[in-house]
Amino acid sequence: MPPPPLDPKMFIRKMPYTMLKMVAMELDPPGQLKGWRELACLITKGHGKQPRYDVAKMNRFDMEYMKRDGSPTIALLQDWGTQNTTVQELVEVLLKGEFYRVANMLIPGSAPTEDTAPHGQPNLSDQPTIPHSPRTPTQSDWPGETRPGEESTYVVQEYQLPSSSLNAEAPVQVSSGGSTDGVQDFRYSDLQRITNNFNDFPLSKQGNKLGEGAFGTVYKGTLTSGTVVAVKRLKKASDQMIQHTSKAFKQEISVLSRFSHENLVPLIGYSIDNVQHPCLVYLYMENGSLQDRLACKDGKPPLTWLARQAIAQGTAAGICHLHEHEYVHRDIKSANILLDRNNTAKVGDFGLVRVVPSEATSQLTTTVFGTSVYMAPEAMRGEVSPKVDTYSFGVVLLELITGRPCWKENEKDLVSWAEDVCDEAEDILPHVDTRAGESTPSLVKALFTLSTQCLEAKKKDRPQMITVKKNLDCI
Repeated sequence: MPPPPLDPKMFIRKMPYTMLKMVAMELDPPGQLKGWRELACLITKGHGKQPRYDVAKMNRFDMEYMKRDGSPTIALLQDWGTQNTTVQELVEVLLKGEFYRVANMLIPGSAPTEDTAPHGQPNLSDQPTIPHSPRTPTQSDWPGETRPGEESTYVVQEYQLPSSSLNAEAPVQVSSGGSTDGVQDFRYSDLQRITNNFNDFPLSKQGNKLGEGAFGTVYKGTLTSGTVVAVKRLKKASDQMIQHTSKAFKQEISVLSRFSHENLVPLIGYSIDNVQHPCLVYLYMENGSLQDRLACKDGKPPLTWLARQAIAQGTAAGICHLHEHEYVHRDIKSANILLDRNNTAKVGDFGLVRVVPSEATSQLTTTVFGTSVYMAPEAMRGEVSPKVDTYSFGVVLLELITGRPCWKENEKDLVSWAEDVCDEAEDILPHVDTRAGESTPSLVKALFTLSTQCLEAKKKDRPQMITVKKNLDCI
């Protein structure tokens, strides 16, 4: 039986522990697109706009994962509760972040449900203005996982799209219906048509929906040319999230319109004539994300060892291409690695990309970013360098070897599990993914050794991705 609804005037420090645990079960799991970190980013000091929690405090909450039955969500709420915060105030913040399920747990009926949430064409008379200097988003999403008045006025004044130059500060202004460097500007109405009005039924039920992430929903469609595409329609952002969404949208176009590579997902175009729902249009990847393929989702066959080796090599090549141009991805994970019909790896989701000049070994950011299970220790402190991608790639290698998810409820994360069961490379052999067929011990041990090198806790002890790629090509 669910617990009784709470009094909105109750202080959250007096909430029943069973209710705290229920909230924690929703927000705690690492790698979630909407979790306790996103909630913490919405909490401000008093009634102002300054964030209450900085990187250091977020890291302190994150340490709760290391404790037995520890919960960063409960630690966060207990800390915020010292300010005599009420349940009503908590629900208001949850609504701002669109944590509707949790809000309804605390105060039933306070948030829309999947059945009552508004659908269809938004009210264009109530269009928000996208800020010019957005902050870096705290989380990212990708189509395979589960990622912008008068039209010309909006395009020119609000979105400045990049030129072919690698100078990240040199924008190009385009008008609706045009293109830049082969990246086409689509009309929103055309994308509505090819996705059956953004049909929310999944493909398995004859719909168009491919998946959903923190910033948007992805739909399958076919252009008049016959090209099959994946259209990511960004959600209508709250006042708190509109800066994050705008930054991620422009970052995606910025990176993918500057250069192409066999192992980067192809961006076909974008749509920005609907301010509330900007869209990104990618080439459709028939085999979905590496995460889904390793889980054999939708009955697809397991990846062979030969395919896994090629995916590792292709992913490394894509990351190296980014690093050569001084970009750090910051969210390498199996959900952000897409596979085409030939299982060629395509690195995607560039909403968190950051430029780190070659003369700089690293940069610091005040915003914690990425997906925690894949994050290097220094990334949790806000440090950005190419080596954070190396660490994340090490986790992906573990996934390829074992077929295990990076995180599963009531179990240790993949890296911690590997540290417990493997003292030497030979120790991984009993734990390989048998669905891939008969393995070659030398291949498995070589991949595992490379993974452990990538996962070194100290940044200086990890190899550069170019070295990782060379080692993979020599296996």
